[in-house]
Amino acid sequence: MKVIRSQRELLLQNRMLSSRQAILDHCIEEVIKEVYENTAQLLSLARIQLLQPGAPQDQKSGELIGQAIRDLRRHCQQLQWPLAVQEAQGFRDLLQQELHRYFPAACFQEHPAQSTHRKGSKELRLFLFSILLKIFRQLHRTRKNAIDSLLMEEDNAGIHVQVLYKGKPLHWEHLSASSPLPGLIKQAGGLWQQEPIGPENNQLLIHLNYNRFV
Repeated sequence: MKVIRSQRELLLQNRMLSSRQAILDHCIEEVIKEVYENTAQLLSLARIQLLQPGAPQDQKSGELIGQAIRDLRRHCQQLQWPLAVQEAQGFRDLLQQELHRYFPAACFQEHPAQSTHRKGSKELRLFLFSILLKIFRQLHRTRKNAIDSLLMEEDNAGIHVQVLYKGKPLHWEHLSASSPLPGLIKQAGGLWQQEPIGPENNQLLIHLNYNRFV
C-alpha cells in the first residue's frame, strides 16, 4: 500500500509541476509578445516626436504612454497565474479572460460550488487550467474552429466542463505526440468525451474529481 501511495503521490506531483510549467510557458509567451508590441509603439512615438523638435506633446501621446505602462504591469502580473488559478475566483476570472481573448464572442457560464476549499481542489484547478489553455490555443490555431460557449460547473465531487465549438472535430489524440490531452485527463482519472451535436458543431466534455488530486 505504501508503494502504491508513493507512486500516486509522485504522479500527482509530476502532474502539478507540468501544469505549472505549461501555464508559465503560456504567460511568458504572451508577455514577450506584448512587450515587443508595446516597445514598438513607444519607439514609434519617440521617433515622431524627435522628427518634430519643439512640437507640443499632445494628450493622445500621453495617454498612449500611460496605457502602455499599465499594460506592461498587467502582463508582468501574469507570472502570478499559477498561484491565482488555484483559488476559485482567480480560476474563474482568468479562465473567462483567456476564453474571450481567443474567442471574444464565446459565451462563458459557470455554476460554482458552495464550498470552494475541498481537499484537492487547488491541484485540480491548476491542472485543468493548463489543459483548457491548450484547448483554446489549439482551436484558435486552426483558424477554422471557434468556441461558441464554455460551461463550467463545480460540485462537491469535482469540476465539469462543457465546450461547444464550431468546425470539423479535432482529433486530439494526434495533435501532440508527447502528451495528448485525452491521455492526460484519463491519467488523472477523469473523463474526456467528444461528440458531434450537428453539422460542423461539436461538444467536448471534461470531468475531473477532487479525490484524484489528493
